[in-house]
Amino acid sequence: MPVPVPWQIVGGTADDLSPSSWVHEMARRSPSPTSVTLYTGARHSMTEASSVASGPGWRTLQVEWLHDRLRGRTPVSEDLLVLPSGEVTGTR
Repeated sequence: MPVPVPWQIVGGTADDLSPSSWVHEMARRSPSPTSVTLYTGARHSMTEASSVASGPGWRTLQVEWLHDRLRGRTPVSEDLLVLPSGEVTGTR
C-alpha cells in the first residue's frame, strides 16, 4: 500500500534489513512527495561507510526535514545519493 502522506527515508545502499531497491520501489509507487537519501556502502546501523563519515549528518537530515514540515514548508520529492567522498548527488 502506498504511503498517502509526505515521507522521508535515510538509509544505506548496503542495508541488510531494508534493501535500497525496496525503498526506490516504495518511492516510485507513492503518490506523495518522497525524500530518499542513501549513503553509499552504509548498512542499516548507518556505520562502517566513508559516506556516513564524510557526508551530511543523517540525523541532521531527519531533524531538518521534520522541522520543515512543522514550519509548513511544502515537501518535494528527491532521490539523493551520498558518495564515499561525502559529495551528494541527486537523481530526481
